[in-house]
Amino acid sequence: FKYDYNMLYADAFHSQVKKVDLYVFDTDSNFLFKQSAEGSQLANKNYRMSLNIQASEPQDFIIMAWAGSIENFEMQPVGKNPSNIRDLKLKMNSNDGKFNTDLGSLWYGEIRDVKYLAKGEQTETVNLIKDTNRFRIILQKVGEGEPVSVSNLSFRIFTDNAYYNHKNEVIPTHTVGYQPYYTADMEEVGAVAELNSMRLLEKNPLQLLIRDEKNNLELLNVDLMKYLLASKMEGHNMTAQEYLDRQSEFTIILFYNIVNSTPYLSAKIVVNNWTLWLQDAEM
Repeated sequence: FKYDYNMLYADAFHSQVKKVDLYVFDTDSNFLFKQSAEGSQLANKNYRMSLNIQASEPQDFIIMAWAGSIENFEMQPVGKNPSNIRDLKLKMNSNDGKFNTDLGSLWYGEIRDVKYLAKGEQTETVNLIKDTNRFRIILQKVGEGEPVSVSNLSFRIFTDNAYYNHKNEVIPTHTVGYQPYYTADMEEVGAVAELNSMRLLEKNPLQLLIRDEKNNLELLNVDLMKYLLASKMEGHNMTAQEYLDRQSEFTIILFYNIVNSTPYLSAKIVVNNWTLWLQDAEM
């Protein structure tokens, strides 16, 4: 197993992945067996998962894997193995379209054309892609007036990305409202919130909404996707979707002030030291 599909282009499987569920299918997509591994054995850089394939003649297989934290997800079909690869789906557990729990880290991988030669030991590599993202939002009050507090604020990220088929494609269902799993007031900094999201797709709307609930004000309501895509450094030879799949942590810094009785935000999105300013955005 390898996880180097990240912005560092470095294999982080052994340091980050704590559990792997592997599914094996024949070339007609029929389920053959499942194997799992977890714990300290995955931290060994020489780790290989041995598959007990009994075949005297060459055969082709399809292999796919879900790895990492699965506590917040439901594997379908529930409670049994799939009969066919198309039956295998993953669904994020949400409460009436809301989610405010730390998802942890989840990866997906597959090999569509494993050609087993039946000539003894053979090694294949499952390359993983990370399906979970973290957003850290910092909102700071500048100028006169009371500082902002998380007790008066609400943070939401809205998108439809909670349900996946065996190809790691989003099955459109309903919009999920991701809410913070962590909030804090930091002295001389401001209000801090951390939120999750599942896989970000270039063509899938991604809305960020921040409200001052105490004063019934909408501080920010923007299509976040275009700003995330604009933060991709020039010189990276990758598509927009590859960038979204490789980058899994985003920091958003917002400065809040009132000028001539009109509240406004100056926002900057920071990703890998690249800064985008959104100035004089009226509320």
